[in-house]
Amino acid sequence: MVSLDSTAHRVSVIIFFTIAQISTIARIWIRYRKQRLWWDDGWVFLTMLLSILMDFWLFVGGPNQLSPHTQIVRYWLEMISFTVAVWCARISLMLAVVRLIPPLFTLRKISEWAAVSFSLMCVAILMPKIHTCASDRSWYHTPIPQCALGLRNPNIAIGELITDLVADITLVVLPIRLLGHVNLSKDKRRMLVVIFGASLLTSAVSVVHVVFLMGFSHYYTIVPITAEVEVRTFLLSLDTFIFYRF
Repeated sequence: MVSLDSTAHRVSVIIFFTIAQISTIARIWIRYRKQRLWWDDGWVFLTMLLSILMDFWLFVGGPNQLSPHTQIVRYWLEMISFTVAVWCARISLMLAVVRLIPPLFTLRKISEWAAVSFSLMCVAILMPKIHTCASDRSWYHTPIPQCALGLRNPNIAIGELITDLVADITLVVLPIRLLGHVNLSKDKRRMLVVIFGASLLTSAVSVVHVVFLMGFSHYYTIVPITAEVEVRTFLLSLDTFIFYRF
């Protein structure tokens, strides 16, 4: 089994970290040079910052190299950063759809409200996680402090799965409807296809993460790894947009 401080894990994180951060910076810079920066770029930049916070501890040292107190701080920061980063990425995807829709179309309003609902879903998922881990701190005294959310409160994992599916279905359905009912340029139609594909890919990774979140205790060390994979998949999917014109 791959551990959090294994060489294979460190190498994979460094590779994905480098690719994701460079591609995100390139996206922001290209959009800035072309004077095409918009809200979706701001949200993807926030996603990048949160992913850096998730990866910071890997470069500081593995769980076995940190003090118990530092490991607890590490878990809290990674758990919060992961949850917020995933929803920031979804909001960025939704805003990418919004900017493709003409202002007077009803579908644009629907997409804008969908982006707002994503932020509410983020809060609805994050608050129970914080409450569950803060109310029972027995996990502070385990060899590798980690709050097994899916085992302590299965409803959290179920809620995360439901909100993930609702958000991902929304990100799939809206581009399909836009393709079928709005006359768009060739570049914008290609952009929608990319958004559609990115939504399917990230949805699959999200399901895998939640499955491990709901799994048995001996699989729980894999949860942080699937979290990192999910965030980087979102980030790399968002960065493919630099190859298309808005």
